[in-house]
Amino acid sequence: MIITVSQSAQLNYYIKGGACEYRGTVGKVSPFQEIVMHNGETEFVGTYQFSKWVNYIPFRYCFGTPNLTKGFRLQKNGKNFGTVVFSQHGFMKSFYVIALDSGGILHCYQVAKGTSEYVCVYLEDQQIALIETNLTVTDYIYTHTLYLLDEHSGFSDVLSWFALYYANFHFAKRAVTQEGASLNLSINKGTVREECWTFSKYNCKYDPQWQEKYFPKESIFDKLKS
Repeated sequence: MIITVSQSAQLNYYIKGGACEYRGTVGKVSPFQEIVMHNGETEFVGTYQFSKWVNYIPFRYCFGTPNLTKGFRLQKNGKNFGTVVFSQHGFMKSFYVIALDSGGILHCYQVAKGTSEYVCVYLEDQQIALIETNLTVTDYIYTHTLYLLDEHSGFSDVLSWFALYYANFHFAKRAVTQEGASLNLSINKGTVREECWTFSKYNCKYDPQWQEKYFPKESIFDKLKS
């Protein structure tokens, strides 16, 4: 299945694909505000959880303990659902962890390749999803596309929320006046083209053939042919 997470100029989002259809919001002032995804029946709310001070000790991972930051506790309709955290395990070794209260654990690896940025989602040793973001945008309004294998569609909701979480930290542009009294959330920059490359020991988690194999009609190669 394919789910699109489309941003508006006011840091609101529209999530749609298959049976998944939600509205989403992230913090207008800070990335540590609540991240909400909702429709008429279901509401997911992520709340920032302060990390212990030891997680900010530089090179702590050299002693075998990862630094865990950017933690959010996720609730579904008011009930605990899971936790998302950024884990730095070593030099050029970091990834996101989605730990569900039901027992499932997903590892998400960020890989940037030129004008596109990807998040490769793994369940154990199998890649089950890919989040793609094109870095050529107008007025910093991004669209994130989630490609998820049909047999793992049960993760569609949490991965849609994770796409909001990831966009919140990596792509949301917040403009605040010097006094902090008012916000200017419409950033007019025209078309912006960025190129980015990651230097990570987890770059190997990105398989350039995965998208072409499972989503051939939406692959990069078909886009170039069109």
